[in-house]
Amino acid sequence: MKKTLTLLLLALILENCLAWGTLGHSFVAEKSIQTLPKELQNFYLQNIDYLKNHASDPDHWKKKDAAEPSRHYIDIDFYGKYPFLELPRNYKEAKAKFTEKTLNDYGTVPWEIEKFQAELTKNFKKKDWEKIILNTVILGHYVADSHVPFHTCLNYDGQLSGNNGIHKRFESLMIEKHKNELDFQPTIAHYIDEPLIEGFRIVLESFPYANEILKTDSLATQLLSEKMIRLLPKADEFKSFEPYYEKLYNDTWKIAIQRLEKASDVLGSLIFTAWTDAGKPELPQNFKVGK
Repeated sequence: MKKTLTLLLLALILENCLAWGTLGHSFVAEKSIQTLPKELQNFYLQNIDYLKNHASDPDHWKKKDAAEPSRHYIDIDFYGKYPFLELPRNYKEAKAKFTEKTLNDYGTVPWEIEKFQAELTKNFKKKDWEKIILNTVILGHYVADSHVPFHTCLNYDGQLSGNNGIHKRFESLMIEKHKNELDFQPTIAHYIDEPLIEGFRIVLESFPYANEILKTDSLATQLLSEKMIRLLPKADEFKSFEPYYEKLYNDTWKIAIQRLEKASDVLGSLIFTAWTDAGKPELPQNFKVGK
């Protein structure tokens, strides 16, 4: 019962947070296309509005699909100590060792990345242009989520350390507050030999940043009055909490930008890999998926 209640609470938190927020997910989708070679880039640019407008769709599926939340994260520290080698990277081996229920309880995002990258490859092989766009949206969302530090740990909202609400403050509210500063130069997409290993590499790279952000959150909270500290976890505005957000921004903005940049680069590379593995089919010059 306790575990069930915990999972329900997690689902509610993730639903409210909408990892990276609508803005962040849209930004990753747009920037990822800039990493692609010209032929691929032209195909995706025809559908850039769809990619951006639907980048957060998987977050909204949580309301109708009870299995959806676990696809957005993995509490990797449930499986021992870094680099968490107790957890087999192969899904069948992991399921045999820990059970499917345990894997679902603690998240499956690396395997979702593997799954949808494989689906995207099939779509390119079949020249199913609409499904290419639709599955790029899904793949992109899970890739972006795996780059969020709080999507990789048991202390996903600071609830275990007295930092309640940090999930949304870092990945959504701070991004919204400083949206005019969202910018970086994407790299060039490259071939990824093993998408599953890449998924776990991302998680291991994201994980250590959670504690760094939590430390900043604790220091920033000390700049507020006791009354404002009590209001902070549920607050959706910035004006009354300026000292807090100034400290959070100064100490963690570089982390946020780095994770968004990495997400864009990885997504672009996974798209390029799928297209390459499909034999680099010629792409239509005038294809646009519906709204």
